[in-house]
Order: sequence, then C-alpha cells, then structure tokens
Amino acid sequence: MTATPLSLEVLAAVLGWALVLNIGLMVFTAVLAKAAPGLLHGSQRMWFPQLTDRDIDLVVYGYMAAFKIVVLVFNAMPYFAIRIVLSR
Repeated sequence: MTATPLSLEVLAAVLGWALVLNIGLMVFTAVLAKAAPGLLHGSQRMWFPQLTDRDIDLVVYGYMAAFKIVVLVFNAMPYFAIRIVLSR
C-alpha cells in the first residue's frame, strides 16, 4: 500500500466528519446532563463515591465547556478556514 498525499479536500472532509461527531457527543452529554441527572450521578458515584451531586455537576459542566472550546479551536476553525481557502 502506497501513501498518497493529503489534499485539502480530504482534510476538509475529515475535519467535517470529526466536527459532526464531536458536536453529536456534545449534544449527547448535554441531553444526558439535563434529562437524566440521576443516571449521570449514579454512574459517576460508582467511581467517585465521595463526590456530591453538586460536585459531579460542576465537573460535567466544566468538561462540556472545555470540550466545546477544544472542538471550536481544533475542529471548527480549521474546517472553516480550509473551506474558505478552497472556495477561492
């Protein structure tokens, strides 16, 4: 199998699908945190029994904020930048 050079079109497609999957994961986490907090708290309490519900909520919302920033910086911005370059 020979290596082929990575074109901007292929990179844009990979970043686009990664963006879709990452947004799906963000939506799933947000829905789980809002719709089923008992399930979320119970599953986390198995691993960290010393944490209160408030502590778990703070960690989950902190994770969601950090994940959103990472997705925007490393996924969305490069994707849109490549799309702008390809449209010229």
